[in-house]
Amino acid sequence: MNFESLSGFTCPETARGVAVCHMGMPKTGSSALQTHFKANSEYLIGQGLAFPFREADAVRMQRGIMLGNAPLLADYPRPRRFRRGYRAVLDGLLGAACPHVLLSSEMLWYSSQDALTKVAVYIRSYGLHPVAVIYLRPQTAYLPAIWFTDLLYAGESRSLDDYVAEQIKNESIYYSTQLKKISKAFGRDSVHVRLYDSGALYGARTETDFAAYLNVVLDSKQAVPSGQGANSTPDHDTIEALRALPTHKRLRKYAQLTSQSAKFKKGRGPRLSGELHHAVAQIVAQDNAALSREYLPDTPLFCPVV
Repeated sequence: MNFESLSGFTCPETARGVAVCHMGMPKTGSSALQTHFKANSEYLIGQGLAFPFREADAVRMQRGIMLGNAPLLADYPRPRRFRRGYRAVLDGLLGAACPHVLLSSEMLWYSSQDALTKVAVYIRSYGLHPVAVIYLRPQTAYLPAIWFTDLLYAGESRSLDDYVAEQIKNESIYYSTQLKKISKAFGRDSVHVRLYDSGALYGARTETDFAAYLNVVLDSKQAVPSGQGANSTPDHDTIEALRALPTHKRLRKYAQLTSQSAKFKKGRGPRLSGELHHAVAQIVAQDNAALSREYLPDTPLFCPVV
């Protein structure tokens, strides 16, 4: 297994058939991943295929294609139909000398080892070398938005550090199991793992992650004067007080705001002004980056495949 950083990565020159798996990413992350690949001359990703596979669904690109959102071959109730369709797609792509075959995350992650082995053998039969490039974004990176809320619901019976450590351990076991399956199918030397935090590929995604926080009130009694709503003057004292809080207490405040966003959508709560929106967005982004550096260090969190 090759654990490498995302930045500066280029596909090995000898690898013409490439299987790409991006894990731990929300659906909206696909656009960010495609943007990254399109900026890299090694790749160009096409639209994923709808199942069942049909040869006409193969969107041919200059450099590659992304197949997918469905596990492979024998993993379906009607394996012959899918095997026949998948072979037709590969025949069309590889026969056209398409330099890269990009498999979606669902294909690599949720397909059986037997199915993946068949795909690897099939790609090799065309004289291509399959390489699995796996992007892992551990869900631990979403602590401000998701897991800290879970911690609050759990009654704060554990410290945040203990909670994070447990989640990292659980993810390590799960991801290691999946990586072993993929490495056995493609070969250890053909599997590359990229670990990235919320700031590496997700500059634009950060705003989406915390969009809910931009339309809720930090404190309905202080941040927005009663009756003034979205046109009110921001309470800068509230912003400075929030900045002065320890990181974990700020996260606690954000988690509380999550439940308030629904009230605003239903017209039962005030809304932050544009200036306060921007201030809160900056604070959240800084906290998110700080946690990523703290809990997602450069050293791999996941056990190498042995």
